Amino acid sequence: MTGVLAGTVWSVPGRLSGALGVPVSVLVPFLIWTLVWKGLALWRAARAGQTTWFVVLLLVHTGGLLEIAYLLFFAGRDHASPPAVEQPRHPPGSGGATAGLDPAGTTGRGAHAGQ
Repeated sequence: MTGVLAGTVWSVPGRLSGALGVPVSVLVPFLIWTLVWKGLALWRAARAGQTTWFVVLLLVHTGGLLEIAYLLFFAGRDHASPPAVEQPRHPPGSGGATAGLDPAGTTGRGAHAGQ
């Protein structure tokens, strides 16, 4: 095979380390490390609805450092949603909002009550 593809790194697997200057025994664990952290960070950003973080994490490759920083410092923060409002609680038997209702949420009277 002659031409452009004859000398590419893909022609012989052993040449990959020579072309990049990094041994395959270092390159493969580094790629696995990076993919694991990137996958976790992208998953968390997507689940949290953090579109900006998702795009940055997808496009910027830092060998897992940005992903780890995101997971440690920013993944738990959700600035988009308002704080939850706690509903008032009534102790059992106090006659709260459901006083006089049966478990089905009705008054116990049929549709033809009073007839």
